[in-house]
Amino acid sequence: MPDAVLLEWEGVLADTRTRRRAALRRALSAEGVAPDAADDDALDDQGVRDATAAALHSCGLYDETLADLIARRAEQGFADGLAQGIVLAGGASAFMARLQLGSRVAVVTRAGHEETSLFLRLSGLDGAVSTISTADRAGGEGRHRRALAQLRAVRPVDAQRTVSLQSRAEGIACARAAGCRVVAIGTSADVAMDADATASSVEGMTIARLRALAGLAAVGGTR
Repeated sequence: MPDAVLLEWEGVLADTRTRRRAALRRALSAEGVAPDAADDDALDDQGVRDATAAALHSCGLYDETLADLIARRAEQGFADGLAQGIVLAGGASAFMARLQLGSRVAVVTRAGHEETSLFLRLSGLDGAVSTISTADRAGGEGRHRRALAQLRAVRPVDAQRTVSLQSRAEGIACARAAGCRVVAIGTSADVAMDADATASSVEGMTIARLRALAGLAAVGGTR
């Protein structure tokens, strides 16, 4: 079994792109910024705060206070949308149930703590997760290192025997930097090239399949 599984919930357990984009555009419009200034690529890969900064820079309107206001409004709008209902990715609930029985699970995400807690609670997945590490608590690879440290406070965890499931290039890079094995979920070939393996989704994914994709048999023996 993997020592632990760290996963990004956005893009792995639920597709949030449409809601994220809509929330950011509404927040930009509320401050008189053209909503089409939003950079979907920046939003999808880096997160709402970088996308907000990119949008303001593109209009020559960047101001740190304004950027923070818009980002917070976009995050609140997104959270309000989550509260209206959540559609999980196919097989996500069953996958999390299997993970819970076979390994410790941490959510490591570019989303905020409040958003992540809300998602887990409303989706009924909170009981399957040992800890969460979010973008507003630690940046970049620090999110993975923080999650590993929290898990190690209970019992030993070897990063090389830990699998991180990521859906974006930034998350893949951060997981690799923290020493984890990485499986890219639902990404294009150019995004997944730095991962150890890729899968189209978590539907039907078993612990044995995840272990094989991550190449854990070749790391630290056959346990």
